[in-house]
Amino acid sequence: MYDSIQNLRAFSQKVFDAVEEYLSDNQYTLSDGEGVYIDSDKEVSVIPEVEAEDKASYYPIQTLVRDGDDGKLEADGDAIDEVASHYFFVR
Repeated sequence: MYDSIQNLRAFSQKVFDAVEEYLSDNQYTLSDGEGVYIDSDKEVSVIPEVEAEDKASYYPIQTLVRDGDDGKLEADGDAIDEVASHYFFVR
């Protein structure tokens, strides 16, 4: 069964938004051991790694961000699209 490109893009945006929300909190450090977790219902959350039930569905924040033009970290759309492609199969 194949998914629609719209579903893939919407899911990618959901992950992107979670990363951006995490980065907007001025209390973060990339060494906190937090990351994006995608559960079996494709719900996205940012949690500490120790809380991830399935390590294969956990993506450290530092792998999903890059340095922006202004010197601040921003969500890395390419890395996030790669994560999304693990959950949706578009033909």
